[in-house]
Formats: sequence, C-alpha cells, structure tokens
Amino acid sequence: MDINKLVQNYFKDAGDISQLNDFFKLVEETLQPERDTPLREGPSPSKKVSISWDGIPALPLSELGWGTVHEGDDQALGDASEARSQIERFLNNIGGGQDMRSKIEALNAFFEKSEVTGAVTQDLKQAGIDVDNPATAIPAILSYLTFFKTFTSILTNFNASAAGFTFESFVAVMLGGQQIPTGNQTIADLTRGDDYPISLKLLTERGAAVEGSYRDLIGDLAGVGKPPAPEMKYVVALKVLEEKGVTASGIIKFYEFVFSLESFLPLMTKSPTAKTVLQLPSTMVDPQEREVEEEDQGEEEGTAWAPAKESIAFLQALIDANAWDDFREALVFTRGYVEKGRWALARTRFEKGAAEAGQPNAYIGRLYIGRKYVEEMVDQVREYINESVFEIFAQLKDLTNALQEYFTQGLKTKDAQKAVDHSETISQKTSAIEETK
Repeated sequence: MDINKLVQNYFKDAGDISQLNDFFKLVEETLQPERDTPLREGPSPSKKVSISWDGIPALPLSELGWGTVHEGDDQALGDASEARSQIERFLNNIGGGQDMRSKIEALNAFFEKSEVTGAVTQDLKQAGIDVDNPATAIPAILSYLTFFKTFTSILTNFNASAAGFTFESFVAVMLGGQQIPTGNQTIADLTRGDDYPISLKLLTERGAAVEGSYRDLIGDLAGVGKPPAPEMKYVVALKVLEEKGVTASGIIKFYEFVFSLESFLPLMTKSPTAKTVLQLPSTMVDPQEREVEEEDQGEEEGTAWAPAKESIAFLQALIDANAWDDFREALVFTRGYVEKGRWALARTRFEKGAAEAGQPNAYIGRLYIGRKYVEEMVDQVREYINESVFEIFAQLKDLTNALQEYFTQGLKTKDAQKAVDHSETISQKTSAIEETK
C-alpha cells in the first residue's frame, strides 16, 4: 500500500502535495479567498467543541532558525527560509507597526481580561481586524490565535534558556527583522525590519533584574570598531505564571526603555554597579593628576580611578556641553569598559531611570498566556469563524500523527487508513467552505 498515493488521490486536482508543507499551504490558501469574494458563513454552532486548541494552526517549535540568517549554509538557509515563511504567513496579519509597543497594544486589544472580575474585553477593530470582511477577518483572527498558541507553547515546552532564545526568534519575525547570532559583540538580540537594534529579555517577575555586559553596551553606543548605534532599546517581558509545564498559565507584562547617549546616565546610575563601572581614570577627571602622571612617565602602576561622584559629574559636563564625541570617547575609558564589568536594573529602577530620561511610559501592556486563556479567545471569535475552519486544522494535526505512526510503526494498514480518513475529512470540509464563497 502506497500511503502517498492514497493521500494524493483525494487531492489530485490540487497538484503535487506529497510534502506536508505543500498540503498545509493548500489548506491555508483555500482559507484566504480573494478580497473581492467574501466568504459567507453559516450560523455558528451554539455548543462548545473540544477542538479549540487543536483547531488552531500549530507552528514547528523545533525550528529555532525562524529569525536567523544562515550565511554560507544552503541547507540551513533553505530550512530556515521555509520555517520563516510559514510563521510569517500568520504574524504578518498581527496589527500595529514594526515596533513592539504597537504590536502588544494590538494583541492586548484582541484579548484582555479583568483580574478582579474575570470579565473579558475585546476590540477587534483596534486589533486591525475588519469583521465586516470575512475574507480578511478569518485569516487575521486565525493569526492572532496562532500567536497566542505559539507563545504559550514556547513558554510551556522549553526551559528558561531555550524559551528565551526561541522567543527572540519569534519576535524578530513578527517585527520583520532578524535574530542576531551570539558572539557578535553587541548587546542586541535582534533587529526590527528597519535594522533598529533590540535587546529582548524574558524573565520571571519576582526578583527579576535586566542585566548585561557593560562593555558590549558601550561598544554599541560609542561605536567601537563599528558605526555607533544611536539607540539600544530594551524590551522586557516579565512572567507571572501559575503551575509549571504544559498546564502553566498567567500573564506576561511588557516594558521597554531605551539606552542612548542622552539617557545613558539617568539609567546607568540606577544600577547597583554604577559606583564601579562609571569610574574614570583620575588623570582624565583631575588635570593635576594628569600633570603628576606626565612627571612619573615610565613607572608601571595600575590605573588610578577617580571616585564615582566625580566621574559622573565629568560625564554630565560633557553632555551639558553637547560634546558627544568626547562623551563617547570617555565612555570607552570607564572602568566598566576596561574591566568588562556588568550592569543590572530591576523593574522599579529602570522605570525610574527611564522617566528621568524623558521616557515616562516604560510599561507597554500585558498578554494572557496559557491553554485555558487561548480557549477563551476562541470562544470570543466563534461568531466570526465557521467551526469547520477549526476542525480542518485539528484534522491536519491528526493526519500528521497518523502518517508518523504509519511510517514509524511498521507500515500498518490501520494507520494508513487513519491517514486516508483524516485527509478525506479535510477535503470534504475544505470543499464545503470553498462552495460558500
């Protein structure tokens, strides 16, 4: 029995779909009709079905190359390109621009819930969804649901390190940018579509502090060995989750603040390490010390550091004089840069520093994460999406599992029949939707 031929016979008019990705694309294209041909749906079922989660498209979480460029590796480039194309088809429908704040605001508009009363609010228009045009509303709603399902899966299926790395890649694609490989001597983790650098931190809220390499941050802002970065934005996602593993659920609070030459001191002086990393050589801060050094040339001694208070005053004087080139140069001589120091900012500290730097709205918004909340989201949009759409994607998951069982469990006829049955159901339901266009 040839399972590939059996599956293809049900879709012989659709061309070669022997590859599962091709089949997935076929289903997706069917669900995205011409903009001028609205999809008219029948009445929504009143009963809640159990396929809310499985009925949402599932993205391949094993593909860690979503947002990464694989230079010189044709195979890796091809695999990453396919994975990225698949996720882009969904994330491109999320409202907002290329910045994280507008994306979170759109996602928050799609689903918000009162922690006190439990009441759910939803503003699809603010989320960028035109509910009067099913041809665009259905793909957009599916895209939002896919975002929340994928984000939930990232948080509940990986350990903290792997989740953070995968989330960076996920966000990079959503913002139309690229994930930056490690070892590139930059504090940034990814870029937006306009090459704007972002450092993304996914942390547990309790006791969390954003921290990083002082040397790499100065290297970016001062342009050591490269053009200086005018800004370095930090996006901080703080997890407040109940339970662990696949049953985890809760909220993710998002914040942002920006390091620039102007905001550097207001933010960095809030770090507990400020008294060390911001120290400058005594010879730079005190002209008399410079004269003594010139008289003692030839003697090998360690660097004498000026007190932090005097060093900070010196740096502030350069800022007040708009001596930005001198300020960049001075940063390279700070103790934190020379000795490869670290900096750290807890939430209250970076909020205070950002406010002093003219960034009063560090808090962006929050998102609800977890299977139970995703199923609530499905309930909120049932009136806009025919139940058959969810059933098709649930059947697609079952088809994948059946094919895997067939090829890994001894080519058993019963497993082949399962695959055929699922593919037939998909064909029938997809055709039914197509006929209603």
